[in-house]
Parts: sequence; structure tokens; C-alpha cells
Amino acid sequence: MVSGHIWQHGTATVSGLGKRCNQDGVGGGTITDPPAEWAAVADGHGSAAYVRSDLGARVAVELFGATLVRLWAEHAEDGRRPLTAAARGRLVHDFPRDLVRAWREHVALHHWNNPTRPRAEQPSTLYGSTFIGALTLPELLVCWQLGDGDLVLIDADGTCTTPLDSGEVVLGEATESLCGPEAWRSMRVHWVPLRQGSRPPALVMLSSDGLSKSFVDRPGFLAFARGVFERLRAEGSDRLLERDLPHWLGEAARHSGDDTSVALLWPTAAVPQAAPRGPDRHEGAKPGPDAEPARESAAEVDLAPGSATDVDLAPQSSTDVGLAPQSSTDDEPARESAHGPDRPQGITA
Repeated sequence: MVSGHIWQHGTATVSGLGKRCNQDGVGGGTITDPPAEWAAVADGHGSAAYVRSDLGARVAVELFGATLVRLWAEHAEDGRRPLTAAARGRLVHDFPRDLVRAWREHVALHHWNNPTRPRAEQPSTLYGSTFIGALTLPELLVCWQLGDGDLVLIDADGTCTTPLDSGEVVLGEATESLCGPEAWRSMRVHWVPLRQGSRPPALVMLSSDGLSKSFVDRPGFLAFARGVFERLRAEGSDRLLERDLPHWLGEAARHSGDDTSVALLWPTAAVPQAAPRGPDRHEGAKPGPDAEPARESAAEVDLAPGSATDVDLAPQSSTDVGLAPQSSTDDEPARESAHGPDRPQGITA
């Protein structure tokens, strides 16, 4: 097996000023043997029509990890072996549908057991949320996005790219959602093979739109992402995750008024060593000494490391997969990834 890149993850979240609860879900975890990391951010819509969107966001993050663990196990029955083309295809093409289906089933069951009065005709709408997720395998990075928020890849030289930026202008709070009809068709996907000797992204940053909205322009947001990487590289993950990032997100939330969440993935070799981190699941956390306890998830999903065996990934020659919509069947793949590159005022990295 060609040696791959070992990754770590970390997360942070704060509530917007005056918010009753944090509508964001954020988390990360490890799938073992071989080491793989995942991270995700989901942003519940929060308005009156989406009264359970905080739960919908947390469930999306939990199910992302659980669904990956199951998929990993299905394609590792023979121990160390290359990941087949079919397995890679399922990650890129079929996984969005699997995730959306699992999310819909979960929220439908929750509503059945905890109905509204009167009972909602479209229960999934109550839980509506966006979603961004990333998975780092030894030689492959895969990213998914539905709706707003940002995924930024930062190279070792500080160059920032946003491969899942749709380029569309969002009017008001309108966005694609897990509760939308056949939502998997709108999910954008980006994947990058990490060849032996290649330089993977030095940092993958996923964030809810509360972060980018706190900046006056896109270049300022990308400068912040670059600053996060520079602090991570200079001082390691412990200080960044325990002190700096929560402080910066608190400033961002003060500017935007919105919940603000970040999940990070980085190759271990790119930064000073830190103590291993277990799964992170911030659910409605608030900053400061007067923080309210997180609201308990109605149905917790076990995100313990999976039991999958080693998978060897044959490098691919392409860095993006074109996923043009197909006919209206249940095998509809996710949408093609798009390109586009960009600190709230008063925040310094």
C-alpha cells in the first residue's frame, strides 16, 4: 500500500448574539484502519417555518459520520485492497442520495414520535438545514455541499481556493436545503486524489455562512482562512482550537449576528504535533461563562470509529468530477463542483 497522508480534525462553534439556541451543527471524527478523518458543518434555517432546524442540523452532522462508517465497512471486506472504481463512484455519485435519504427518514421518525399540533403535512421542512462535509482518506479528499456556507482549501503557501462555491448570488436567506425535494440532486461534490509525493491541502476549512457574512468582502474572508492556517502551522492545534478560534468566531458572530461554526481538517505533518483528538460534536454551544447547556439531541447517532479494514486508493488523474444531472431516477448523482476563490472587520488572525 502506498503511504498516504494522516489527517486530524477540530471544530468550534458560537451562538449569535441574542439567539435562544445555536442552529448550527458541527462535528468530526475518525474512521480507523487505515486512518481517515471526516468533518461537517450544517446550518439550520431557523425561521418560523423551520422550528426544529437546530435538531435537523445536528442530525445531519451525526448521520454524515454514521453513513460514512457504514459505507466504509461495506467496501473493506477483504482487508488491504484498492478501493474499487465502484466504491469511489459510490462516494462521489451515490453518497449524497444516501445521506439525504437517511436524514429524511430520521426526521420523519422524530416527527412521528414528537408530532406538532397540528401535524405538519411536510414534516421534513420543520428540520430544514444546509450541509457541508469533507472526508480525507489516505490518498483521496472528497467534499460535499448543499446550500450556503463555505469550504476553503488552503495550500502550504497560503493559496486559498473554494471549489464548491456555486457562484450564485443568494437573495436574502434563500438557500438549498436537506428538506428540499430530491435534495441530493443539488449537492455539489469535489474530489482530489492525493498521490504519493504530492502536496495535499494544508488545511480544509468548512464554515457556516455566519462566518463569511461577518466580512465586508470575499477577500477579507479568505484572508481570515489564511490566518487560521498560519496560526495552526505556527503554534499547533491546541491553542487554535481551545483559545484563538472560539474568540475569533465570537467576534464574527458579534458582527454578523448569526451562529458561527467552523470544522477543520489538516494533515498531521503540516503542523506541530498535538494530542490526538476524539470526535467533536458541538451542539448548540454558547461562548462565555454564562453559556447555556447544549440542547440534547432527540436521537443520538453513535459515531465511534468504524471497524473497516484497510483500503488502498488508486490515484485518479482528475481533480473534479463532472456530475451532470441525469434523468429523474433514484440514481441521480450530485451536481458538478464549481470554482470561485475569498476576516470580520475588527478580527485579526
